[in-house]
Amino acid sequence: MRNRNYAKSQLFLMEFIVVILFFALCASICISAFVKADNMSRESKELNHALILAQSAAETIKGVEVGDVDRLSDITGLHKVKENMYRGYYSKNFKIIEDSEGNISDSEDMIYVMEVKLAMENKMLTAEIMVRNKNAQNSVCELEVKKYLPEEV
Repeated sequence: MRNRNYAKSQLFLMEFIVVILFFALCASICISAFVKADNMSRESKELNHALILAQSAAETIKGVEVGDVDRLSDITGLHKVKENMYRGYYSKNFKIIEDSEGNISDSEDMIYVMEVKLAMENKMLTAEIMVRNKNAQNSVCELEVKKYLPEEV
């Protein structure tokens, strides 16, 4: 009789262990699904903000007249790095980072970089706009904008 109870309790214990392992497996699958969804949500948010910045710069460039090309840094808030290249630095909330005099603040808040490269060929202004994470080599988004600038009348 005693062996029979011992066998029943041992069988119950093994069944209980299998149920716990199955529950742990299901829980780990659910947790990984939620983590993956959270990462996708963050990447989507980053892409949306980067696209808004790039589209804003693109629309500003589309509105530029012949004489305003040199004033692009004043219009967009980006800083001229070299001839025909502009750059802006942004925080994790995509707010531009600069001090009260308009200088770039080299702070830990700087996460994103927007670069605008301009080229003028045959009265066609071409702008390549790229938004990237400062630590990553690949860009979050890239846009190319072209605008015909006829000669002044």
